[in-house]
Amino acid sequence: MLVGDKENIVTGVLVALDITNDVIEEAVRKKANLIISHHPIIFRPIKKLSSKNPAVKMVSAGISAICVHTPIDMAVGGINDIIVQMLKEKFEIKDVRPLIPLSENSDAGTGRIAELSSNEINAETFAQKLREIFGCMVVRYTCPEKSIRKVGICSGSGGSLLGEVMSEKCDAYITGDVKHDIWIDAYNNDIALFDCGHYHTEKIVVDYIVKVLTANLTGICIQASEACRDVVSYVFCVHGTGEYGILLCSSCSGSIYGVPAVGGLYYYGNGRTCMLCGNCSKGWYGGACRRTAVGFNLCPFICVCYVS
Repeated sequence: MLVGDKENIVTGVLVALDITNDVIEEAVRKKANLIISHHPIIFRPIKKLSSKNPAVKMVSAGISAICVHTPIDMAVGGINDIIVQMLKEKFEIKDVRPLIPLSENSDAGTGRIAELSSNEINAETFAQKLREIFGCMVVRYTCPEKSIRKVGICSGSGGSLLGEVMSEKCDAYITGDVKHDIWIDAYNNDIALFDCGHYHTEKIVVDYIVKVLTANLTGICIQASEACRDVVSYVFCVHGTGEYGILLCSSCSGSIYGVPAVGGLYYYGNGRTCMLCGNCSKGWYGGACRRTAVGFNLCPFICVCYVS
């Protein structure tokens, strides 16, 4: 518990990845006096207090905060095991174990290693599958022709573990928040490194926490936050060789009508309605693709804008 009084009687619970001011306002509206988050609301020492500080807002509103973070990263059944289960929906997976075990012969620990028991897949196709699995706007990756069989996994910001991934002789590594020097190391060592985003590789824990708490607690309303979202906006640079309609709407399947696909096309979004379909106003472009579109194709680190 990072905010509040442990003696408080819980009347409602809101679960979020991050405790933003929007999430706190949602908790107030829904009369939830406890927010459970993955990321700590206090991550660095606070040197001053202001009305915009989420911890201050929570105290003022009488709302407590429990932040689970690393324990649920490392736990059996935690975030990394959830990612493994999501991968199993697309691939046959075997020999799953921790990347860094908590103790000898422990199934808990930092990250996971898994092997694809089906035929090898190249990094380009794997990136497409990961975008579908995580539902992220962009997957950045290296070594598009690399054949993948053994995969390292670490949710959130796991770039610092690339050395352990290489020691385990993995072909690929799935994580998020990758720094430039890590890209260089992965590229030089022929590792297919996939950055699926910090938010997207960890938001999956919210529904898991809600499910576990709902199954074990009665008489308390436990909800997933609707205000918790990816606060980052994206500008997409899509290069293609087709004539019209590279991207299709995920709802109505309508293409971007009348827009040439030749050259660099930029698509802007605000995080909530990014690339909202102008035809049906419901879906987002990128639900399907008519042909290949590669972003930043002059860079050795291929950026997948929905497809690659």
